[in-house]
Amino acid sequence: FKQKTAYEIRLSLVGSEMCIRDSLTTLAPDLIVADECHLVRYKTSSRTKRLLRFAKDHPACRFAFLSGTITTRSLKDYAHLIELALRKNSPLPGNYREVEDWAGAIDVKPRYVMMPGVLKQFCEAREDVRAGFRRRLVETQGVVATTESSLGTSLIVRRLAPPVPWEVEADLAKVRSTWQVGGEEISSALDLARALKQIACGFYYRWVWPDGVVDHEWLTARAAWHKEIRAVLRMSKEGLDSPLLCALAAERHRRNLPGKQWQSDTWGAWSMVKHRKTPPTESVWIHDFLVHEALAWGARERREGPAIIWYEHKAFGERVAEVGELPLYDAGTDASQADAPVIVCALRVQGTGRNLQHYSRNLLTTMPPNGATFEQVVGRTHRQGQEADEVMVDWYAHTPEMNDALAKVIDDAEYIEETTGQRQKAVYATKI
Repeated sequence: FKQKTAYEIRLSLVGSEMCIRDSLTTLAPDLIVADECHLVRYKTSSRTKRLLRFAKDHPACRFAFLSGTITTRSLKDYAHLIELALRKNSPLPGNYREVEDWAGAIDVKPRYVMMPGVLKQFCEAREDVRAGFRRRLVETQGVVATTESSLGTSLIVRRLAPPVPWEVEADLAKVRSTWQVGGEEISSALDLARALKQIACGFYYRWVWPDGVVDHEWLTARAAWHKEIRAVLRMSKEGLDSPLLCALAAERHRRNLPGKQWQSDTWGAWSMVKHRKTPPTESVWIHDFLVHEALAWGARERREGPAIIWYEHKAFGERVAEVGELPLYDAGTDASQADAPVIVCALRVQGTGRNLQHYSRNLLTTMPPNGATFEQVVGRTHRQGQEADEVMVDWYAHTPEMNDALAKVIDDAEYIEETTGQRQKAVYATKI
């Protein structure tokens, strides 16, 4: 392909949900090489569904997938990709139910737990089922696997537990018991975990309703529409594989317009109020203790080497940078060009694809959500070209939820290492 064409394909994979289908159909390639293929590991995402449909409609097209973090917690992350690349030579079964059974014996947190059963045929004496599967995977013709990722530079992961002000402790206890934050109901366990993580950083986000009047009609219609959309997207029907396409099809049905139609139970109510502006969010600060802890860490660690303060929440990162008068690297910036002794970096933006080996001290103000993300973030500084004798990764563990985070990351990393053979930093790092 020409350079422009390849660039357009990459954009379609990592960005726009609308153009991947049109790009692939127009180009009709006979070979697709997908770098960073973990971006299409979720079969529920629109881009993955379109890629799989293209593969089904064009069986002669061949695929090659490349990634340093092809899996996070499950064999199902890449079963569909390895089948596209190797066809009948895939080391995983082609039957979905059998893949589920294998995952039940191997995954970190499977949907249901299975005994090894037939997988024992891959194991040698005293070898567990993950090790047996790893040999099957890496020895499969067409699979190119690397096993050596550690460096001569030491990696140390150190737990920090700063004292928590009583105001923050009180708010954490209240949220855990009432499932409410800022007077608003928390609707899911995921939202609860997110709220507890924010409060552990000393603040929380809330919607700012005009004149303090909550728009219950908008909230109810929005929740019902999103619930129906989630159910439809799970069915993976062509023309109904993204929220936008579902909305267009529902509107065509409502107005009896030509094209793909879909009869929605909730679109009528949502279409009447969806034009209302989503209320802006504001950060409500309970206590800025962790901001000052992070700044004190930066002042201390810069004596040992250039340091990065990593943040997950935008409000927290901006507060640290403002109070400490430090450079902030978020969207639209590249920390690879930084030269300040202490910088503040967004995990989401700067945590992948950056060469930050000129820094050697890291502070994770919140632990990344899984082992694959941890590997990526720590790999920004613990990588080839690092000249320091050791890379330090400090992390905050001052609440029960924050303290449990590293154990979950290690579980994920052990699964990745045991099933793919790729050494994981969370496993071999020295932990203090």
